[in-house]
Parts: sequence; structure tokens; C-alpha cells
Amino acid sequence: MDSPQHIGDMTTSSIQNQLRGTHLSATCSTSISSAVYAGQKFIQLNLKVGENDAKTDAKNDAKDTINPTIVILRRVQDSFVNVSQLFAILVRLGHSTPDQVSSFLANEILSSSHYAGSIDGSVFYNDFRTHENPMLQGLWVSYDRAVALALRFDIYEFAKKLFLIDVHDYDRLPKQEKRSLADGDGVDVAAGSPKKRKASDAKPTSENSTNNSKNSAAGSVAAISISTNYPFAEPPLSLDDKNDDLVSSIKAKYGEVFNSDVAATTESIHNIFEPIMSRHQSHLLSVTDIPLDSNGKTALHFAATLAATNLVGAFVGLGLTSPIRGTSDGETPLVSAITVTNAMEKGNFSTLLKNWLYPCLWLVDNQRRSVLHHLASQASAKPDSTRAYTNQIIDYIVQTGGLRRFCEDIVPGQEDTHGNTSLHIAAETEARWLVQVLVELRADVNVANKQGIKPIDFDIVKDVVRGSSVEKGDYLIELIRSGLEVMDKNRELGIHDTDPQKPSQPANGHPPSQTPESASGKIFNSIQELLASTSQEYEAVIESKKQSVNELNKALRDSTIVTANNRFISRKVADNLAYLDNLKLQLNNINEKITTTKQEVPDANISDDDDADFDADEPFRIRSLYDKLGETDEIDEPSPEIIGELPSAAVLQARIKAYEDINSTMETELKALTDYSQLTAKFKKVVSHCTGVPIDEVDELLDGLLDTVEAQQ
Repeated sequence: MDSPQHIGDMTTSSIQNQLRGTHLSATCSTSISSAVYAGQKFIQLNLKVGENDAKTDAKNDAKDTINPTIVILRRVQDSFVNVSQLFAILVRLGHSTPDQVSSFLANEILSSSHYAGSIDGSVFYNDFRTHENPMLQGLWVSYDRAVALALRFDIYEFAKKLFLIDVHDYDRLPKQEKRSLADGDGVDVAAGSPKKRKASDAKPTSENSTNNSKNSAAGSVAAISISTNYPFAEPPLSLDDKNDDLVSSIKAKYGEVFNSDVAATTESIHNIFEPIMSRHQSHLLSVTDIPLDSNGKTALHFAATLAATNLVGAFVGLGLTSPIRGTSDGETPLVSAITVTNAMEKGNFSTLLKNWLYPCLWLVDNQRRSVLHHLASQASAKPDSTRAYTNQIIDYIVQTGGLRRFCEDIVPGQEDTHGNTSLHIAAETEARWLVQVLVELRADVNVANKQGIKPIDFDIVKDVVRGSSVEKGDYLIELIRSGLEVMDKNRELGIHDTDPQKPSQPANGHPPSQTPESASGKIFNSIQELLASTSQEYEAVIESKKQSVNELNKALRDSTIVTANNRFISRKVADNLAYLDNLKLQLNNINEKITTTKQEVPDANISDDDDADFDADEPFRIRSLYDKLGETDEIDEPSPEIIGELPSAAVLQARIKAYEDINSTMETELKALTDYSQLTAKFKKVVSHCTGVPIDEVDELLDGLLDTVEAQQ
């Protein structure tokens, strides 16, 4: 099965889908009978379930193989089914624990609104978990919901006979013989009371399982600290055909763990694998880290991808998987964790790294890519997760004293098959922050890859080296600088850094000359000096920053005032320009109109001179007759030439009519000007309104009003 990791971040469902189908199929034998319990009629299914690996185990120890019958009841009255007995199949197959079944029933039935209340008088479930008759104890649900649950958990085929039989055939079924609960082939304890079975089974094994878990955890951590294939991860496990049955059984258990809806614990996983581990102790080491897909991914790879700390801790602690085991590409579980965002979203990457995945920091894959290569390659696509994982990795390395080894072995010395360092890839992806981190870690900017390209050839690296694009005040940058200062100070004092994953040993086999007390004292003094100098530098930087901020504030205020003034002036200039453009447009329109008029009336003798006299009567004069009238008031009989110049009679009559109308209007206006009666009446109204005197008495008031006005002047 191929991993969907290339598509994007893996989710829990995709992991579960990958692991589905890896479990072994189970065999069963069933029988149907009628039964009566507590005075009620039931259809009883007797079910014997066994896994395929049980046959192999029976050959080794047939006496220890016990396979009691599971009893599942269906009530004839309303077809309700005992779902607690139904889920005993999952417990028998090892797919669920009694606690998981109880938790599911409590959450999905007792606390679910889907089963609460009633509709049309039909209740959804009966709680008979404390019934006095052990055969009836458990939760009872309606027929349709029982079928849905069986289909949901893939156990329908086991109880198929119980669901398909007609309750009206009750009398035709063979009667169930009464049996004592003490019989070995009696009712399954898990079906009757899961709590009792858990209590009886847990007492003798709980303490042993806890101790075994602690011992195996300590042993596995010690065993995985150093890889025999260093600096590469261990290759995928090659399986022998003789262990096929064991491998299938282990895969089945892994499928059970990953498909469980209840969070697994180290103890529960130990209980799941305990039967196999106890029976195949001699062969277990040869199948540790068995691959679960075609890419060689182990269960630890999938658990790390899911960021499931409970699974990772259990798998490593029980010795089932190793963090230094790689895939077919040589990728470690740490790479599986950092290529997705699950650990960042859950906030448990630091826990995964510190407790289980730290040995992967010093390993490379088959293309000689370190964890920094993988972080750099995804920096542009996943900047947030890359930054979060890088922060926590560097923080862990500084805290554990491995900064010198990381700077000397991983940062500058690891080149992939193309000769690219992590700084090459970070520069190509334009991950500015990661470039700065690598430069602070003293990555070599002048090392060339196989194409002759150096990191310093990239502009982004040049900017970081020059300090022109460096982030100020970044926690990780300050942590790296402080760590490197302590490292350099220790080197001057002859103090060797200790790496918990790679213990240092003297070259000559003798212990260092200085005592632990003197070394500790020097370290303490160097730290004190570093803190004192750092505090002084910090205060000086803060003071300079304050002054710079004050100067910037003053400059900002001045600039704001100037900007406001300039904005006002700009608006006034823009308004004046708009007004000027409008005047120009009007002037152009006037000039165009004048030009058009000249073209239409070429003989009108229109002058451009504003002071020129214009005679409006000129177009209507008959020049020959007008000149004679100017010379004398009387004229003789007009000559034919004069008569020929005259317009038509209609035109002359229209002109006479126009002159008469004009004269009439002028006479009316003249009369209005000479007649003051209307004006006097209006004046009287104004005086009456202003003085409050009746209009008839205004004439008597005028003389006194006139004398008063003249006296005031």
C-alpha cells in the first residue's frame, strides 16, 4: 500500500485506511435456538469465534486455548437486541477492549440524543446492565439500530443468522438447554459483565505489564541511541518467509491499535501484543520494525505522522519499533513528523523529539539529506510549521549541549547527492528566516555543489551575510548566538561539550586533567560574565532605541504638518487648474461660434473690435431712398429703379407691423413712467406695513414723517 504523503498532510483517517485490511480474518460457528429468561421469550445466537493465528498457537499449546461461546439474545416481543453481547465479538477478536466497549456504549447510546426519548411510543434502548439475571445484563437497542451498529463495526456476518430469522418462527426453533454459569462452555464473561472480566483479568497482570513497559522502554532507548548504519538510518527490515504467520499476527494487532476509536495507552497496547510477545519471544527481535506498506514505513512512522504521543511512546517503549529505522528512501520517523503539520497543531512536537525521536537528528536518508534539508525544502510551502519545528529542534540541541556537534557535523558537513547543503535549498526556496538561522549556525556560504553553485551566489544569502535583511530580536537567533558564545568560551577554557546522544571520550583514554569542581566553576564564571556583558549591552541598546524612537516621533510630527500643508495647497492648485480649464473651454466655444457666424454671414461686416459702432437698422434700409430722404423731406414720384429695390409688399407690411408694436410698447412704458399713481399706491402699502398706520391715513402721516427725516439729517 502506497503512502498518501505526497498528496499532502496525512490525517488520522488516511492512516487508518492504509492499515485497514492488514488484520487476519476470523472464523466462527453459530447456532440458533429459542430460550426463556425471566419469563420472557428470546431468540438466542450461540457463537464461537476464533482467529486464524489461533490454529498456529493451538499447535504450540493446545491446552491453554480456551474459546468460550458468546451468547447474543434478541427479544421476541419487540426484536430488541442485546448490543453489549453483540460487541463481545469485538472483544473476542481482540479489536476492542472491554473498557473501550463500555466507553463506546456510554458515549454513543446512553449520552446520545439519537437514542434518547421515544417516537410514537417506541423507546430506543433499555438499560439492563444491572439486571438480576446475568443473561439479560447489558444495553438493549431496537432491531434497526442493532443492525446498523453491526454493519458499522463489520460484525454483521457473525450475527447474520440472528438478524435474518423471523421472530414468528420462535416456536419452530430448537429449545436452548439451561446451563450453569460455572460451566466452562457457558456464557462469555465479557458478554455478561465486562467490568467483572476486566477486574479478574487485570489483577495478576497489571503490575507485570507496567514493569515490562518500563524495562522495555529503557532497553529500547539504550539500543537505539547509536545507529550501526551511521550516518544513515537503518534500512527497512527484510522478512523471512518462515515468520509470515507471526508478521501477519503483528500487523493484525497494529491494525487493531490504529483503528481503535479509544485513545490507546502503553498498558492497553502491551495487553494487545502480550499474547504474541509471550509466545514468540525468541523470534520477536527478528520482526521488530516490520514494514506496514510498500515504502517500508513502520508503525512508528505512522504514529509520528499522526503526532500521537501515546502510540509513539508505547511502540518505542515496548520495543516494537525503533526511531532509527528508515523507509525505503531512508527517511526516519522524525522526517515523517516534520513533513506534516499535525505535531505543530497538537503542540507536542517537543515531547516527541525529547523523549523518542532525538536520535533521528544525526541521521540522513539515502540521498544524504538531513533533517535540515527536509525543513528547507518545505520552508516556502509550509513556513509556519517549518519555523515551529526548527525553533524546537534548535532549542532542544542547545539545552542538551549538542550545539557544537550540530554545527560541526550537520549544518556545514551534510551535502545531499547533488552536493547541496541545507543552505543551498533554503536559498533556492527563498526562506529568508531559515537562511539567517543557518548562517547564524555558521553554515559554509562558500561550499559549491556539483554544478559549482555556492550559497553566497544567491542574493538572499548576500543580504543576510551583510546584515541588511536580518530579523531583529528573534528568540531563536538570540538563543543561537548565546549558545555559540558559551561554546566558544568553553573551548577557550578547555571544557568539552557533552552530548547525551554521543558521549565524548578522551583520545588517550585518560580522563580530563581538570576536576569536575573546577570545570563547573569555570562554567559558572563564564556564564556570569556572559550575563553581565549581555545585560549591559542590552541596556545600552534599549537606551539608544529610545532616543531613536523619540527622534523619529519628532520627525514624524514635523512631516505630518508639512504633509497636511502640502495637501491643502495641492487641493487649491487643483481647483484653480480646473477653473482655468473651464474658462479655456468657454473661450474656445466662443471663438468657434464667432468663426461659424462669420462663415454663415460673410457680408455682415462683423468686427472683432469691441468699440466698433453697430447699426441694427442697416440691414433693413433701402439705401437709395434713405439717402434722398436724408437730403430732403419730400421726394418725387419714385423711379422704377427705386421701386425695384423695394422688398415685397408682405415684407414691408411685416416691418410696418413690427415698428407699430415697438412704438406701442414704448408708449405704454412711457405712460407708466409718467403716471405715478401705481407707484404711489405701492409706496403707501410699504409705509402702512412699516408704521402700522391704516393706508387711508398715510397721506396725513407723510408730512410729519418727512419733517422727522429731514431733522435727523
